[in-house]
Amino acid sequence: MTEPITLYISNYCGQAKRVEKFLLEQNVAVNIVNIDNNPEGREVVKSINQGNASVPTLVFPDGSTLTEPSLTELKSKLASFHQREAPYWPHSFGGWIDWLLPFMLIVLVFGADRLSKQWALQFLAENGPTVLNPWLTILEAYNRGVAFGWFQGVGPLVGWLTIGVVLFMLIVLVQTSRQERLLRYGLAFIIGGALGNQVDRLVAQQVLDFMQLPIWNGALNVADIAINMGMALMIASMIPAIFDRVKG
Repeated sequence: MTEPITLYISNYCGQAKRVEKFLLEQNVAVNIVNIDNNPEGREVVKSINQGNASVPTLVFPDGSTLTEPSLTELKSKLASFHQREAPYWPHSFGGWIDWLLPFMLIVLVFGADRLSKQWALQFLAENGPTVLNPWLTILEAYNRGVAFGWFQGVGPLVGWLTIGVVLFMLIVLVQTSRQERLLRYGLAFIIGGALGNQVDRLVAQQVLDFMQLPIWNGALNVADIAINMGMALMIASMIPAIFDRVKG
């Protein structure tokens, strides 16, 4: 696709700014028209959208259009034109550090989970269940399922399910833009925690939970905390797009 895409934007639309940023990051040739100061552009947008000045609106070289697309929809559209997407690999030392940080976080979470479980087993062997303070009790409990006690007693299925989810999340992590930090760190927390618990399943066919908190129903471990933090970060990463959709 040698001709540029025409992108109609407005100063007051965050989604339009995100689409503009995405296209520039992907090295896509784009002609940007701000309808706030371009009456002709506004009329073009209205003619495309049944009288509504909806942005972002994109017009492609073949005359096809997209209005308020998600980034997934836009990627699919670009692929249909064989548009070369920018590589996921960074081109500078700082870029590599930024790209590698989530993978370092995976290792950190995994290591923290394994070391904490070793410490807990040694502590419990010497002291038994102990109330350390009003907020934390150390005890020995085992979970044969996944988080919140789901899938208890289903055996190897949990392990295979975990492996599949981790592989999928790794693929998503590699392909996610470095600018989407909340999503990338959320994935890293979940992957690190899932791998930590998976080692327990492979070695002992059950997961050690050794912490009890007054704000949590049941026992948990460092991996569980990381997984929940990751889920919270992933949800937080979706909030801007949801607000943009609501605002229109």
